[in-house]
Amino acid sequence: MDLIRITFGGLSAALQCAGFASIFRNYLKKRYRPSLYMAVTWFGFMLEAAFYTAKYFFETGSDPHVFLNLLENLSLVPGFLGMLALIDSVARDAVEPRRFSIALLVLSADAMLFVFLFRSEFVFVPILVVVSIGLLFGIAWLYFCVLIFKNVPPPLKRPALINIVGAILVSIMYVVANKYVSGLSRHVPSIDRIFQSIGALMHAIIFAKYDQLFYVLPFKTQRLVTFDTTNGISLFTYTWNRPDRLIDEDLFSSMLQGVTMIVNESLKKGNVQEIKMEKGVLLINRNDKRPVASVLVASKSSRVLRDGLAAFNRQFVDRFARVMDRDKSVDGFSEAKQLVESCFSFIPSFK
Repeated sequence: MDLIRITFGGLSAALQCAGFASIFRNYLKKRYRPSLYMAVTWFGFMLEAAFYTAKYFFETGSDPHVFLNLLENLSLVPGFLGMLALIDSVARDAVEPRRFSIALLVLSADAMLFVFLFRSEFVFVPILVVVSIGLLFGIAWLYFCVLIFKNVPPPLKRPALINIVGAILVSIMYVVANKYVSGLSRHVPSIDRIFQSIGALMHAIIFAKYDQLFYVLPFKTQRLVTFDTTNGISLFTYTWNRPDRLIDEDLFSSMLQGVTMIVNESLKKGNVQEIKMEKGVLLINRNDKRPVASVLVASKSSRVLRDGLAAFNRQFVDRFARVMDRDKSVDGFSEAKQLVESCFSFIPSFK
C-alpha cells in the first residue's frame, strides 16, 4: 500500500470535491451555464483523483488495481468535455456544436481504444492522446483567463489575477508534472494532484464569488432604458460603461416605440423583441400587464441577457405599480438601480 499516493490523492479528491460543491451550489442558485460546465469539469477530475487514490489500496497489477486505473483514465472524458464547454461559454457564451462534437468523438474513440488496450503494452497510445488533448484545452483555458484579466474593470483585477494562477496550476502544472516530468513525480509522488486540486479550488472560489468573470468576454452591455409605451416617455435609465454621446432618453424611447409600433401594425407578427445592428443589438421586453417596456443596448444577444431583462422588467412593474398609478416622474423610479444590481449581477460595471 502506497501511503504517500493515497494521502495526496485523497487530499486532491477532497479539495476538488469542495471546489465542485462550491461552483455547483452557485449554479443551483443563479443558473449560469458556465458554472454548470465548470462543475462538470471538476466532477470529472474529482472522480479521476478518487479512482487514482483507490487503486493504490490494491497490489499493482492486480485486477482491482487495473480496473480502477481504467476508470481513472475514463473519468477524464467528462472532465475535458466540461472544460471545452466552459472555454466556449467564457469566450462566446455558447458551446460551438461542431467543435464539441469533434472533441466528443475523439475522446470517445480514445476511451474505447484504452478499454481494449489497457492490459496491453500499447496502452500508452490512448493515454498520450488524452493527455495531449488535456494540455491543449489547458493552454486554451489559460489564454482566456489572461484575456479576462486584461478586460476586467479595476475592482476585478485581483480576483482575475488569482484566476490566472489557478489556470496555471490546474491546466499546465498538472499535465507537465503528471506526464512530462517523471523525475519530479518519482521524487515527490502525486505532487501533480496537489497542483490540480489547489488550482481547481481557486477557480471554484473565485468564479463562485465573482461570477462577473464569466461574462467579461462574450458581450458588452451599454445601457438599459425603461419607458412608458403609451407616450414613449423614459422612466428609468442605467448605464454600465462611461456614458457615450447618445440622444436624449425620451427621444430614444419615443423613436423605439414608433418603430416597434409600425412594424407590429404592418406585419402583424407580434411585438419586436430584438433589433440587430452592425455593431450591436437592442433587446426589448414588454410587460403584459402594464404599458411598460425595457430595452437593453448590448454588443451581442445572449440568453442570459434576455433572461435578466425579462426579470428586471417584471420586477420593475411589480415594485413600482403604485408609483406608475399616481406619478410617472423619473425621480419616482430611482430605486430601480437595486433591481439592476440584482437582475444583472453578472455584468461587470466599467463606470
